[in-house]
This record gives sequence, C-alpha cells and structure tokens, in this order.
Amino acid sequence: ELHRMPRSRLIQSSWYIFESIMNDTTTSQNGVVVIILNDEKVDLEKVDRKTSREIIQLFQSFPVQFKAFHQIRPPWYYTHIWPVLSYMLSREMRLRMKFHYGSNEEVLESLQEHGLAPSNIPQDIGGEAKFDPISLRNSLIRFV
Repeated sequence: ELHRMPRSRLIQSSWYIFESIMNDTTTSQNGVVVIILNDEKVDLEKVDRKTSREIIQLFQSFPVQFKAFHQIRPPWYYTHIWPVLSYMLSREMRLRMKFHYGSNEEVLESLQEHGLAPSNIPQDIGGEAKFDPISLRNSLIRFV
C-alpha cells in the first residue's frame, strides 16, 4: 500500500512522475488534471505532514501547468487539514482544487461537469480508465 512506502521513495516516485509528465509534449502543452482517490484505510495518524509539504512543493516547482486537482470523497479529517494545506498553496493552486462527494454516480457526474471524459476517469468511481496505483508504484521503484 502506498502509505507504507518509505518517505524517500514516495518523493522519488513523485519526482519521476512529474518528470515523465514534463517530458511528454502533449501533456506539457495541454496541462495536467490530477484525480486524488482516497484510500479509506488511511487515517490521520498515517498522514506524514513533511512528505505532504514536499510533494506540494514539487507540484508548485515543476514547469507544467496543473489544470485541476479533483479530490474524491476527502476523509473526515480533511476539513481540519485543508486550512493548513491551503495556506501552503498559492492562490492559483487553491482555485484549482475541486472536491467531490456522494455516490460514484454523483462523483462521475460532477467530474464530467468539470470537463473530464469517462475515458479519463478511473473505473473505481464509474469511469472507464484502468488504474492500479500499486502496480504503478512497483514499476516506478525500479527506476528510482
């Protein structure tokens, strides 16, 4: 599971993902939309504030335009963390954060209202895109 990944590996993996995004000409021209699916098993004690801050700094330092961040069903404690996180973000980044709640159908509809096609939305929430974060993590570890 991703929350068991050592902090240094998580930062390295994030760096590799960002660098891959930056090197893709289509993505660098059109920008990136990030969908954050929450692992219901991760609780507040497992949140590493230092790692979160470093990943946010990575997001802000890369010369790639992040069009939006879609947070799917944020955990209950997010209402307490968001004011702190938002303080670390630029105004532009705060405006790009979108939160989606409800059933898969409601989340899917909300994402589509923001211009995301079902082919780009993970199957976990009713879309058509196949995404396996553990396999992604394992493949990235080979490169970092």
